[in-house]
Amino acid sequence: MGTIEWLILFAACCLIIGSFAYIKPTPRQKRQSSIRMKAINSGLKVKQLMVDDLSINGRVNKKTIPNIFFQLHLEEKQKIEHTWFIQRTTGESGIHLPDGWTWKNKNFDADIPQFLKVFLTKQSLDINAIEVHRKYVAISWNEKTNEQYIETLIEDLNELKEFSMNANSPEFNAG
Repeated sequence: MGTIEWLILFAACCLIIGSFAYIKPTPRQKRQSSIRMKAINSGLKVKQLMVDDLSINGRVNKKTIPNIFFQLHLEEKQKIEHTWFIQRTTGESGIHLPDGWTWKNKNFDADIPQFLKVFLTKQSLDINAIEVHRKYVAISWNEKTNEQYIETLIEDLNELKEFSMNANSPEFNAG
């Protein structure tokens, strides 16, 4: 066989091997899949949602970025009265919120309770957003910390759910 035939054969082999290598999950993708399966097996739902990029560049260019949300759904007859969405920001913090957090929306006028201030302050920098919806509570985690963090995430979601379910009580307005 001539040089051209060997070159064509080599290119064909590279094409085939490259195709298989491309579809094989990377170590990062395997890790994320493992984390998400652990979350699903623990009763959480995992969703990807687009949220505003509140970095300096994102605010200037009005960018959105995908975030992975881990959702803890309420039981069928349960409902949360006060809904809100909080995001990390490099800009100005939202009113009554700890540094680095801003309101995306909220449907109540009261000052936030002490619980929420403490809850936000203790959150890892790997937490990007927190949402309380009528039917679920959710935390956006960037999945950069180790897989065992999912246990802390579940505890935080349960704590947030308990707080949100009791938000109609007088303690909700105790700031």
